[in-house]
Amino acid sequence: VRLAPTLAVLYQRSGPMEMLAYTIMAAALARTGRIRQEGLLGGPAYRMPPEERQPLGLREYLTLVAAVALLAAAAWREAAMLWERITAGS
Repeated sequence: VRLAPTLAVLYQRSGPMEMLAYTIMAAALARTGRIRQEGLLGGPAYRMPPEERQPLGLREYLTLVAAVALLAAAAWREAAMLWERITAGS
């Protein structure tokens, strides 16, 4: 028997926080790509010359730091939940 998902999944697990952290990282690194593709789902892809690549700015670095902090918080939360289950059983 499978249970239907509930909204409790959003605040009882760290998965959504981890996915958000990885999405934020991808957004911060979006302008630094080395390969460009013309279409979203297909089309020719080509390697970008170094002069077209944009370096990371302060905003991107701060966004990456925030994403890593969010990922660390999610890992801490998951570890705390696991520790609570382990200690509750003994």
